[in-house]
Amino acid sequence: MNRMSKPLYIQDNKSGKQAKAPVVISPDCPINLLGRDLMQLLQIELKGLPASLRTKGPEDVGLMTTAAPVQIKPKSDWRPRVRQYPLIADALAGIQPVIKQLLHAGVIRECPDSPCNTPIFPGRKADGTNWRMVQDLRQINEAVQSRTPLVPDPHTLLNTLRPENTFFTVIDLSNAFFYVPVHPDSQFWFAFTYAGKSYTYTILPQGYCDSPTIFTQAINSCLSNFDPPRGSQDDLPLPHQTVILHRCAAFTASFDN
Repeated sequence: MNRMSKPLYIQDNKSGKQAKAPVVISPDCPINLLGRDLMQLLQIELKGLPASLRTKGPEDVGLMTTAAPVQIKPKSDWRPRVRQYPLIADALAGIQPVIKQLLHAGVIRECPDSPCNTPIFPGRKADGTNWRMVQDLRQINEAVQSRTPLVPDPHTLLNTLRPENTFFTVIDLSNAFFYVPVHPDSQFWFAFTYAGKSYTYTILPQGYCDSPTIFTQAINSCLSNFDPPRGSQDDLPLPHQTVILHRCAAFTASFDN
């Protein structure tokens, strides 16, 4: 029978660092598992992962290899072109490193010949220091043919959980829409202007009307053999009956991702 121990001192023999925390004692678990909580306390990092799986920055992304490049169909010959309104100096300076990171990651590219343009309006993140870029794509959404919405209902998803599952983890897919590429012939739709230059997205941007639907279809196809319940867009649930099974599954998922 599983039980929780009293707080124990646990030491990393390589670094000499110690942490005090309770552990789960389970006769059914064939190996010792070190949870993420203890790994953080002991400042232990996974070194065995291939370099290609590690991110190089907060805006770094990896494309979903099973997702076909998105092609956008217009309603008419109208190509919205809205001028960029003036931005305050703090916003211009704050968004500069974000633009550089997105360019380096291939998320955006220069696009001087696009017939479209829509304004961006940088906003501060919750930490009050860093900035995020938001693009007003409302007129683009009006100009293109939208798809039938296909986004999971959270209430329906919760009803698929089994009552015996008492341990849960939710994996949040960072920059989820950025996993899906946009076809080169359709990238011009998402052009914007920064510091006198025109850029556009090479992947699905936030604010595009079909991004949630397209991403949901792509992730469902990619995870067609994934046993746990389907998630809501970029959130994947991992429910289990025992803490041991749950930690094993979460540990495996961290490597699979």
